[in-house]
Amino acid sequence: MKFPNKYETWKISLLTPLHIGDGSTLEAEMDFTGRNGRLEVIDSEATFRQLLDNPAALRELGRERFSWNSLVRQYKIKLVISYILNCRGSDRPQRIRGFIKDGFSRPYLPGSSLKGSLRTAFLVKMAATSTMKPILGDNPKRADDRFLDKLAGGNPHNDFLRGFHVSDSLGADISECGIMAREIKFFNLQTPTQAGWKHFSGRRTVDDYSKADGVHVETLEPGTNLTACFSLEGLLNDTQQRKNAGLPTFEQLQDLDGLYWLVNNHALKTAQSELNFFRQYKASGKAAAEFYEKLCKRINEMSPKDGFICRIAWGSGWKGMTGDWMSDDLAQEARKKFRLGKTGMPFPKTRRLALDEHGVPCLPLGWIMVMREPGRVFHRLGSGLAVDATSVPENIELRHSPVAAGLEQQTSPRSPEEISTEVLQEFRAVVEKSGPGLSGQIDEFINRINEQNDEHLKKEMAILLHSAARSLGKSYKNAAKKNKPWVMKLTKLCSELGVE
Repeated sequence: MKFPNKYETWKISLLTPLHIGDGSTLEAEMDFTGRNGRLEVIDSEATFRQLLDNPAALRELGRERFSWNSLVRQYKIKLVISYILNCRGSDRPQRIRGFIKDGFSRPYLPGSSLKGSLRTAFLVKMAATSTMKPILGDNPKRADDRFLDKLAGGNPHNDFLRGFHVSDSLGADISECGIMAREIKFFNLQTPTQAGWKHFSGRRTVDDYSKADGVHVETLEPGTNLTACFSLEGLLNDTQQRKNAGLPTFEQLQDLDGLYWLVNNHALKTAQSELNFFRQYKASGKAAAEFYEKLCKRINEMSPKDGFICRIAWGSGWKGMTGDWMSDDLAQEARKKFRLGKTGMPFPKTRRLALDEHGVPCLPLGWIMVMREPGRVFHRLGSGLAVDATSVPENIELRHSPVAAGLEQQTSPRSPEEISTEVLQEFRAVVEKSGPGLSGQIDEFINRINEQNDEHLKKEMAILLHSAARSLGKSYKNAAKKNKPWVMKLTKLCSELGVE
């Protein structure tokens, strides 16, 4: 009996600003400088090359009040600019959290971020229909893992989404996608009935958002479109085969329309909850409430035959990460056990909001619309995207994609060994590029490993990741001594795969 795989190409449109961090922070006058109302991100490596024969200039780099502008004037070199950021909010930020980029410095959406959002929606459905009694763990950061992990299958080999793959998106041209440095304000409750805005430098909450400072992050802008693909292995979609493989039952996988309806339903529940929250705070929450009113209408109008709407990545908050699956009684138990939030206050009491074009903080981050595109056919190749060129319309741009170059040369199917080698090479490149930011990307790296079906390849990737972590030296040893979550996750992965 044949069990055909299912493939779909997704067009991902950003409804609100999106930030997916790479663990790095851009520092003013070191990584970027301001000029003509815009921020210019410096290509330090290219700029340094001009100073290799000038020891005196190189000594300037270690000085406390180092400034690129003064160095350029004094030594008459050219400041090489990597890319330019428009800025919304304070036009002189001191720090900006970087957006994740591929090896060609193009921002992209990791498949693990989107799959994680879908997984959350699916687990909420499973929790609602499960006969298992929900239990809380002992770690406040992973309190629901004992229940949800068991619900999902208990380990990666028996995970209910084994065989469910979402690729990384194709990279976006940074000069065309409208990447921006946005100031994010923190809407914060002062009392159950009074809202304000966090003022970080003053360590207080103020009534006027214009007097509150937030944090700056790199964001892709609303209206940006990205392309990714989804695939579902037919063998693991058959009820009997899932049972034979020891995978939990999840019938929605057999009907993609039903699957997308489930995601839309979860998104509507989340949006309606946020709408009700902001409505309580009248003037302070009015603009955000108006946004959510429009979003709820848009979700209601979204047909699963067309696609779905969901929320991903940074800014989705506690409810977005947990899925808000707990009953009111269990949520209260969790709050009491782990001392979450302030007594007598709603939880969570803080929301992150980006500024709109009028400078009003009202845009929640990470809302996206995923459209099914049956006329465009992509399939997964290793950890990237390969394109069925015979099915690609003329208007699809492939010139900047390393995958496109491979299409011109590839005339015959490659062996599993060749594909595994490519996957490992790509993984090594992104891990090495992460440098000190590895800890902030550990979930992304672990998800990439768990998505592979070849156990030997998974082990090789885990060995590489573990070696990269150990190469961080003292920072890794200190993190291990303090049982930092990222080290514990890596240790658990290595244990499961037999990596010493």
